[in-house]
Amino acid sequence: MVALRQTFRATELAALSPLRALAALAIVDPFAALDLLLVPSTKLRDRVPTNDLARAAIAALAGVGDSVRRSAFAMCVLEMYADVLASDAATEIVANVNLANAELTEVTAFDIVMKRLVTRFRAHPALLRVAIESARASGDAARADSLLTDLGFADRSPATAAFVRRERDPARPSPHGDIRIAILSSYTIDGLVPHVDLAVRALGLRPEVYVAPFNSWTRDIVDDASGLRRFGPEIAFLAVAIDDLIPELVSHLSPFELATAGDDACERVVGVATAFAQRYPGIPLIVHGFHSAFAGPLGIMDGHAEIARTQWLASLNGTLSDQLRSLPTVYVLDVVATATTAGVAFTDNPKLRHLAAMRIPPPALAPVADAYARYI
Repeated sequence: MVALRQTFRATELAALSPLRALAALAIVDPFAALDLLLVPSTKLRDRVPTNDLARAAIAALAGVGDSVRRSAFAMCVLEMYADVLASDAATEIVANVNLANAELTEVTAFDIVMKRLVTRFRAHPALLRVAIESARASGDAARADSLLTDLGFADRSPATAAFVRRERDPARPSPHGDIRIAILSSYTIDGLVPHVDLAVRALGLRPEVYVAPFNSWTRDIVDDASGLRRFGPEIAFLAVAIDDLIPELVSHLSPFELATAGDDACERVVGVATAFAQRYPGIPLIVHGFHSAFAGPLGIMDGHAEIARTQWLASLNGTLSDQLRSLPTVYVLDVVATATTAGVAFTDNPKLRHLAAMRIPPPALAPVADAYARYI
């Protein structure tokens, strides 16, 4: 051990790279390695790349058996190197900090370090999660809420969106007030709600979201005693799947059957949208455009059919838009284009479609929710 220290000093004096000696010292004498890393006057920063310093610090911390001392050393490393550490290295070192029985001064010091790290890595989910807990421990509820929003946008997965919504304080006021949002659908759409909550809160609004009972979209709109009527929406979204309106799309339909079924489906949606506009004057209604999980029965030869399935669907969406254009507060949202524009493939998931009655694939939920927010 003494020889290693002497070797380190010798390499430093000879202007050679001390990296190997430091790496070895981190293993055989972690405390000595950490002491060297934490000496402000050392020339390590000039002689050793930051990534290698971080690896040496992580290795040395792993060799400190006492959790209290390891936590204290980790804090010192973070305070000295927080402005130069890479995000993954910072995450590993942060994981060594234990504030379970920490003094208020230690909690405050750690919170300051996390502010520095999050300023540099605003889109790093792991660091954001730690920063959220740090802000809460410091009593800064406003910053914790803001960091939850950052986390939701840093990781757009359904699990993180649900976590963010669950962790928020529901009673916390928003800068620009509240908004009541209604979602009516012919399929399971609950997974969209956390993403809508996130997107709307990013606007400075606190959303109250009403999801109509499963496949009750017609009744909820026309019934004066419905949950929608009691809720009193300020904006509403209507998501009706063409596959639910025409279940026969799973099989072959003749051109006449396809055209007739499409006209009936369009008429039904337009009728309900018209009823909404009459019963809720001035309230915007955004209607999802039609998309289908079922390709044409002829596969690659569908383009040679008398009415290609894709051509029929595009024409049907055009008819839907034309008929709704006369309603000034009703708009059509092309959910497939919304997802693909955001770089997400709108790929059908047969398992979720069959077992959970879901029509929007999970990766597309976030861009669809972002589109909802743009109407607000």
